[in-house]
Amino acid sequence: MRILVTNDDGISAPGLAVAEAIAAELAGPEGEVWVVAPAFEQSGVAHAV
Repeated sequence: MRILVTNDDGISAPGLAVAEAIAAELAGPEGEVWVVAPAFEQSGVAHAV
């Protein structure tokens, strides 16, 4: 199983690490977990357009 974990709060957001750990448990030893997040918080950026 492959799981993609992403957010808009930035790579250092504490919730991202929690989500990654949960995804790793769900994926199992043969699964893959990919984490993709922006370097800095991007919450609400779409409203700036």
